[in-house]
Amino acid sequence: MNAQGQRRTIRQSEIELDTGYNTYRIDGLPPTPIANPGRAALEATANPATTEALFFVADGSGGHIFANTLAEHQANVRRWREIEAERLAQQRGGR
Repeated sequence: MNAQGQRRTIRQSEIELDTGYNTYRIDGLPPTPIANPGRAALEATANPATTEALFFVADGSGGHIFANTLAEHQANVRRWREIEAERLAQQRGGR
């Protein structure tokens, strides 16, 4: 997401940017944290939900879809790739 909350692909100029925080260009981790978890994330980590799900992938709406088996996960990944391909095609067609 960019600063306006719009989705877009990463630009080559961003990949080539030489900073200590560009994990495409540096080995290891950045010199300082790049994000901090919120309270809800910390609470979820300390008290995880009971579930059989082993896999998750984006669902195309800003959320995630969970799967108990590899076969279910692979089907979810295929759906995500279709959604992403459609979104990119619309983005390219709208330019």
